[in-house]
Amino acid sequence: MNSKYNFLIISLIFESIFSWSISMIGSNPNMGDFGLFHSLSLFYFISIFLLLCSFLLALMQPDKIQPNKKVYFVIILVLIIFLFLTPAIIEGTARFRSSYKVYGFADYINRNAYINPQTIWYHNWPGAFLFTSILSEIVSPNNDFLILMYFPFIIQIIYFFPIYIFLKSLFQDDDKKVWIGIWIFYILNFVNQDYMSPQAFAYLFFLIILSIIVKIGNIGKDYDNNVPLKFVSIILFSSLVVTHMMTSLMILSILFFSALVSSNSFSKEY
Repeated sequence: MNSKYNFLIISLIFESIFSWSISMIGSNPNMGDFGLFHSLSLFYFISIFLLLCSFLLALMQPDKIQPNKKVYFVIILVLIIFLFLTPAIIEGTARFRSSYKVYGFADYINRNAYINPQTIWYHNWPGAFLFTSILSEIVSPNNDFLILMYFPFIIQIIYFFPIYIFLKSLFQDDDKKVWIGIWIFYILNFVNQDYMSPQAFAYLFFLIILSIIVKIGNIGKDYDNNVPLKFVSIILFSSLVVTHMMTSLMILSILFFSALVSSNSFSKEY
């Protein structure tokens, strides 16, 4: 029974990929009142439906014959491709004009080898621009616009790892809730902050710090002796501060209320 289910799940994944491939051929960037939605062919929505069926079929299996985690990961990866690679393929350009502005701030560093906070106001928080300048020099020094175009797709894949750690620490042995949470995260992640921007990097740091906070809650007092984890936490928060001030303030608020709740719980217990 397990092998039949796995074969059906894998078949649905491949059928969804095939349908998506056809949709990329038949879709044209004819923007209407609904933006990119107006440009997508019927096969695109069929591919999403088939992928959803494969995901639901995997979830409906009993716990004893649950598919391998790699199957879930492939389903989520395909979902990321469908949602975040599609705009780059159809439009053939970077999302939002702000991407080019951010690239300009990073290109200034590449050309002059220093930041200039007095002239470029955004250089007062240079984290994202320093990382972008390094990334552009390593990945595509002769074609930086490729990074701009595919950055939303790449950063969404990177988001997966802290999200998985966060939900795994939260739900522990209940893997179904973990994968449902990841699916919902990507389906509802429509805020458009994943373009080449300081917010995209800050959001990554935010997710990593959240996963560490939940992890600390699980390990309890062992955190006091965990020097590497403390060091990583300090580095991450410092990187967040020099990247996006608002997100760092949000993390401080979360830490403050977490400490407040923990202290109240401790006082009631003793």
